Amino acid sequence: MIFCRDPILYFEIAAKTGLVLCAVKEQKQSYDDPHHQAKGEWIIPEGTQPTVDLCNCPLFVDTHVWGKALKESFEVFMDGFPDTNFKGPDMAAMNILLYKYGSNERTIGLPNVQWIATNEQALKPYQRFVGDRDSIKTETGTPVFSFHGQFYHPRWRNCQLANRHRCIQGYLKASGDSLLSSDNIAKGSMNLMYERFKKMLDYKIQIPKINYRHPEKETGYLDITSEEDFQG
Repeated sequence: MIFCRDPILYFEIAAKTGLVLCAVKEQKQSYDDPHHQAKGEWIIPEGTQPTVDLCNCPLFVDTHVWGKALKESFEVFMDGFPDTNFKGPDMAAMNILLYKYGSNERTIGLPNVQWIATNEQALKPYQRFVGDRDSIKTETGTPVFSFHGQFYHPRWRNCQLANRHRCIQGYLKASGDSLLSSDNIAKGSMNLMYERFKKMLDYKIQIPKINYRHPEKETGYLDITSEEDFQG
């Protein structure tokens, strides 16, 4: 997660209201997979679809209100915690346990593009990320607080551009100059996020520049001179 605005007011809202504030997923999930069970039983009724289905972060809550739900979500997710046999992802565990403790009518869903920008949302024409003085906003004016991704990894960055390229072909039937223009728009946004990521590496929280994905290699993860080099 790379932050580019101060989110302190959202913590204040959560503390004063007891509400859950969190970025929303693109699709709402129905929790009907047997993997969502713990010890062979449903934690919430089979097939429950929360009004708002949440990403893991950023999550703004008062732990005096929601601490028990979060604690149990970690417990059912952790391998070996006494034989829960829960096989869903951590995001499912969080949503299920928050729902169990009453979050469905106490949640404010935050715009994904403003807080995470998954599914190439930051790269799309008319919505792509652009500079906003010392920060970032969408082209439509939405202030961006944070975004998420494997920006240290050239293959991931290229994959994001390729996915958006296929979407613009499929949804808008773009080709020729219009496709090239939208590709260049996406590359500009990706470069903006990548430069912000590199800046954050040497900001207040220092992150060692080592190759986390392949520690056996000598190259650091900011070295993009390989065949996987980012094409932006």
